[in-house]
Amino acid sequence: MNGLSARDPAPALGLAAGIALAVLATLALLPWREDVRLATPALVLVLPGVVAGLIGGRRPALASAVVAAIAFDLAFLPPYWAATVDLVSDGVALAVFLAVAATVGTLVAREVNRRRAADRSAADLQALHDRFDQVLAERERLAEEATRLTVLEQVDEQ
Repeated sequence: MNGLSARDPAPALGLAAGIALAVLATLALLPWREDVRLATPALVLVLPGVVAGLIGGRRPALASAVVAAIAFDLAFLPPYWAATVDLVSDGVALAVFLAVAATVGTLVAREVNRRRAADRSAADLQALHDRFDQVLAERERLAEEATRLTVLEQVDEQ
């Protein structure tokens, strides 16, 4: 079993990590806002949903995607720091960003959940195998005892 996949989801931690990463990524990209295309912050701001999905599951991933979409709108779509969107171009970009971030976060969370289930199944299978080995050893011990008992009964009969 490895790292995060072996642990149960931590929704609060996932949400906190997703929001913190969205804020940090936004702050880190702000100085270059005029020099980069919209694709750069959009791609970077998908990562908070991925991290939230890895740590906390689907709901924190979706919430982090919404926070990242809001950060994308406020910090990178003109007019800056206003919640207004040009419906045709920026609205489409924002909707696509939100859909991609939510989908990626959901897929990551789903895959982590599957990995956790596979790890639990592997642990259960290993426990069953260990128990089988114990039962097999006990069977062999009992067979030897039965053989000894048969020999003792034969000696008693003589």
